[in-house]
Amino acid sequence: MKVSVIFTGRMISLVVIVSVIVQTVSLSTNCISYAKIGKTATFKCLFQTVDIWAAGIGTRNSTTYAIKRKVNAKLQIAKRLSVSEDYSLIIKNVSRSDFQTYRCTGYNYSQLETYDIVLNERIDPSNIRIIEETEPQSVIGVIGQNMSITCTVTSGEPEETLIIEDDKRRKMAKGGPGSVKLQLEPDHNDDGRNFTCLVMSCDEQVLSYTVQLNIRYKPNITIQAYPHNTTMEGDPLELRCNDREGSTNVISGYNWQHNGKYLQHSLKVMQLNVTTRMDNGNFTCTAENEAGEARDTIEINVLYAPVIENYSVSFFENNSNLLVSCKVSGNPNNFTFGEWIHLSDVDTPIRYLNGSEDGMLAISSFTGTAEAYENGGVYVCNVSNGIHSTDGSLWQTGKIHVIIKESPVFTKQNKPEQVGYIDNTSSLFVDVMRSSRIMSTKWYIELSEVLKTERLTMPRKSLIIKAQFHNKIVYTKGYRCNLTIDKTKPEDFQNYKVTVQNQYGFSSFIIQLRYAGPPRMPHITTVKRTSNGILVKWESVFDGGYETTYEVEYRKVTETKWDRIHIKENHLSTTFIADPNTDYLVRMKALNKMGNSSSTKEQTVPTEDKEIQHSAVIYGTSVFTVIMFCISGVFGCFWCYSIIEKKKRMKANNHDIDINQDQQLAEDNGVVNDNNIPEINIIPPAENNINVNVLQGAFGINVLQGAFGESCEGYSSIDRRKRISMSQKVSYMANRSTKVVSTEL
Repeated sequence: MKVSVIFTGRMISLVVIVSVIVQTVSLSTNCISYAKIGKTATFKCLFQTVDIWAAGIGTRNSTTYAIKRKVNAKLQIAKRLSVSEDYSLIIKNVSRSDFQTYRCTGYNYSQLETYDIVLNERIDPSNIRIIEETEPQSVIGVIGQNMSITCTVTSGEPEETLIIEDDKRRKMAKGGPGSVKLQLEPDHNDDGRNFTCLVMSCDEQVLSYTVQLNIRYKPNITIQAYPHNTTMEGDPLELRCNDREGSTNVISGYNWQHNGKYLQHSLKVMQLNVTTRMDNGNFTCTAENEAGEARDTIEINVLYAPVIENYSVSFFENNSNLLVSCKVSGNPNNFTFGEWIHLSDVDTPIRYLNGSEDGMLAISSFTGTAEAYENGGVYVCNVSNGIHSTDGSLWQTGKIHVIIKESPVFTKQNKPEQVGYIDNTSSLFVDVMRSSRIMSTKWYIELSEVLKTERLTMPRKSLIIKAQFHNKIVYTKGYRCNLTIDKTKPEDFQNYKVTVQNQYGFSSFIIQLRYAGPPRMPHITTVKRTSNGILVKWESVFDGGYETTYEVEYRKVTETKWDRIHIKENHLSTTFIADPNTDYLVRMKALNKMGNSSSTKEQTVPTEDKEIQHSAVIYGTSVFTVIMFCISGVFGCFWCYSIIEKKKRMKANNHDIDINQDQQLAEDNGVVNDNNIPEINIIPPAENNINVNVLQGAFGINVLQGAFGESCEGYSSIDRRKRISMSQKVSYMANRSTKVVSTEL
């Protein structure tokens, strides 16, 4: 039968049981598995004879120490080893390297078996003390009150047993390791009684300590608050630690705690000149005398205005449940939540929202058709609990920074057409919302990436930009991505695409670089009569890179002289007084310091009566046409054929008339023969594609072919006697991830 036992303090009782089963040998000396450094360790095997003693069991370096009674002379520690008559292994002058596992191998009832012994360092307990000791070898007891006598030591190896005996050697308590506690309720007979703590290790007494119980009377105190224990933040408060029986002369000292933390105060009275919310909670006063200490606790209730936690929260672009909460604390905690304010990240107001009564704001319910980024920014919640703050404010505010995680967003203020200057420095730029840190910015011409050279640089910087949030232009944090072209050449005037990438995706924007020059012809959107006259509205197309004004011309159809109205750049509508019952003609053009655009096509504004009559005629004609069509169906084919032939003849005639009118229109603008420049026909670029071609003009200079829209108005050196066809289109795109939007100007 093989028996393997590790000798530790917790295994002593187990070893006793096993040894009784194997052989009738007393194992009361099992503590020999512990030894102190420098002392002698003796290992006794369970077998009557031992063939081999080995050490380092369980490691790769196990070593034979002895065979029978003969020690291995090759060992460095051989001089410290010996085997006794009863085959016990003896190690003298134990060192730290001797603390390992040893194995004896021998015959037990004619069967070869092994037995392992672990040698651990023996450490005696130390630092014995009585916790309740008030002075050397003395504890104080109070009649009628439960008390403890607690004996503690720093545990050793093996674990020790602690016993508390009274002066009659009666065991009052037993425990360990580490400590033992005696509970008692003293009376007058216990005054002067001795209690001794005994520390036993390996069945021998190692330490002892004796204290004497002395009966004393502790203070009986209570705390009072003046004027009240409920106060407003900022008001003074006084706390007094009074003895209920008035025996203050026996108290040797005071100490104070606030919510369990000791304060640097040792007087009977604590004065709080200005209370704060940090003073909320329990104040405890402890009074001491030679008998011990007594304590009392009072709860202080400081009322203060709400405190709101400022924090950040992130949502993804496609998150449909944008919900934030106003995290608030205060005393009392019955809060009233006011209106929320949505700000940009530079505190520009965007909108005002109503949240729930419990301080929640469902941002999603106010989104409507807005873009995802428009829900980002700072949300300010307003809270009150009826308590004014120290600065007198009844309502308190907190900020929640909402971040929308999405691919880069180009502001709607970015211009798809930007102006450059030949032989000078030109700069294209786009502003990007700061939803996250930009990882890369790349510029392209067609499909080729623009690389950095001495002439081409691509700086990017953080700055405050303008952006549209919920139909309002506000300031916010963003990035400006530039493409700077030094010594701009004619071939530089074309389409550029900028692609911006962040950790959530990429977005692209296309910009057409145009030559600085006269503005393009505005687009009239509305011409109608009003009660005061005639209203004209228009849209700006391209300003040519300079401040643009507008000139509206009008005249009666029966006259030849035009009246003019000059309008400032920021105005896109005007109204002029018109005579009743009179038809008018209206046209307009745009002007800047480089020149003016062509005038728009003349539009006729009839009188109000004629408009009504015209509607009636149209209605009557429509009815008559339907009736006649039904009656004369047999002649329909012939009639249609006649109309088609007539339209062909009219179209041919109108083509000649349009050419003559365009020629006259250019002459009216003072363009023809200004510098005796020969006429140059400029071919517009293909649709949705700006190509750079250089023409040799009459003066031998390079000009861009079709780079400036309908009439090539960007070239001051080109004769504009003939207008380009309206079929030319300028396209740009704002591409985010895989979504592409194309808009024609």
